[in-house]
Amino acid sequence: MKFTEARDIALNKGELCDHCLGRLVSLAFKGNAVEQVGAALRVSKKDSDIPKNLKKKLKIQEKKCSLCGGLFAKNKKVMALVLKRMKEQEFETFLMGCKLPEGVQEHEEFVWTLVGTDNAEPIKREINRTLGKALEKKSKKRVDFDNPDVIFTVDYEEDSVGVQINSLFIYGKYRKLIRGIPQTKWPCRECHGRGCKRCGGTGKMYQETVEELVAEKAIKETHAVASKFHGKGREDIDALMLGDGRPFVLELVAPKKRIVDLKKLEKKINAFTKGKVEISGFRLSSMNEVRELKSAESEKVYECIVECKGVTKADVDLINKTFINAHLLQRTPTRVAHRRSDLVRKKVIKSVKAVLIDKAHFKAVIEASSGTYIKELVSGDNSRTKPSFTELLGKPCACVELNVVEVRE
Repeated sequence: MKFTEARDIALNKGELCDHCLGRLVSLAFKGNAVEQVGAALRVSKKDSDIPKNLKKKLKIQEKKCSLCGGLFAKNKKVMALVLKRMKEQEFETFLMGCKLPEGVQEHEEFVWTLVGTDNAEPIKREINRTLGKALEKKSKKRVDFDNPDVIFTVDYEEDSVGVQINSLFIYGKYRKLIRGIPQTKWPCRECHGRGCKRCGGTGKMYQETVEELVAEKAIKETHAVASKFHGKGREDIDALMLGDGRPFVLELVAPKKRIVDLKKLEKKINAFTKGKVEISGFRLSSMNEVRELKSAESEKVYECIVECKGVTKADVDLINKTFINAHLLQRTPTRVAHRRSDLVRKKVIKSVKAVLIDKAHFKAVIEASSGTYIKELVSGDNSRTKPSFTELLGKPCACVELNVVEVRE
């Protein structure tokens, strides 16, 4: 269908402003303002006249429009409303959205059924784009389609502007220096988070967590409403996290303050958590990095003290010799069976370097694939893990102290 023919069919159904007229064919004239395309199309006798008329920069006609109802004529007022809301926020990047009066999109789709959509641009896209470009210029802030700090949504029916503050993501590494604290919050097993005598009314199984220790100062600094902790795996509650630390991303929900000196924040958190948790390497992150962090598998290195009565040097030498790229079958351990699916998982023990301490103890440094249950590698968990130190030596072995010394990236 010719562009001038599509114009005549559309105008026969009702008057259109230059924006709505131009949008019917605007994708065929990229690089030109949609309203200029509409003005040129309106006066062109044939399609070949449109490029010539575009060069004339014709005056835009703000006609009463049967499609948008004059939405584009409101844009100066709308921009003032958005700029006012912008002044209330701290951000660097933004994205525009809009909510249209009832019937506008339906009317547009009806017109499309008559003239086609091959070169048409939807009204929402034009509004968001034109507002975004104009506000970018006025506010000196940057439009970001992928990861905006803030999304402003104009409600044309209510003449209001909604604000969605997106999360602030901070990457770092943590070292856990004391035993007995979990990585993230656990609801109390007795009351399931409601509060009871067992938990002292807190609803928590453990009164301190790595998550809460790290997040408290960050929430205050950014005026966030809440936080989420995304760790690259987790260590047991009674294990230390040593070495360079475990990678994590701290998500701060709806922060009113986004521009933060991360080095100073890092120092504040370390002063607050001294002796318990230590963090390093703060930098800005993103939801994409959270996804990568959670999905990536990484080898880990553990250090454990094993209790084994009657253990000999020959025993530890046998362990060192046997567990070189050794394949392991681990059925879900008894201790976590209440919260994990009962599956048999294949794992690899890359190496074990065991050293005798005395007649009842030895120390083992273990390189293992992601997700290996080290305590069960030692004990065998009643043959749910095979092979194990217990099975190999024919003597009961138990891990009495466990540290994570490296999380490989």
